[in-house]
Amino acid sequence: MLYRTVTFTGHISSDGTVKFSWPDEWWDIEGGDRTIEDLEPAFFLHTGCIISGPDKAWEYMGKFDGQTFYASTHHMAKQVESGMIPFYSTGEGGLLEELIDGPIKFLNSIELTVVE
Repeated sequence: MLYRTVTFTGHISSDGTVKFSWPDEWWDIEGGDRTIEDLEPAFFLHTGCIISGPDKAWEYMGKFDGQTFYASTHHMAKQVESGMIPFYSTGEGGLLEELIDGPIKFLNSIELTVVE
């Protein structure tokens, strides 16, 4: 099942350093077959969290060695309401008994390997 289609545009330097940001829009099946144009409301819907930090909170950095590609981004957030993903939900089927107290550090990563 196809869940999401995202096209990233970034840079890989001659030493393999990778840098790119989450795109301004992408296709997502969440909530219907649609194009999403703002990441923070989508993140809030999933987690119930408000992101804090610099504007570049969704900038990925990493390495590509010709065989393996790895990039990650991290940011801090605070949960202010129950999210729709069970791990962040206090509702029916949710895994939380109450909202997460205190800041949460999120690490999002992408790892790919070249295959023949």
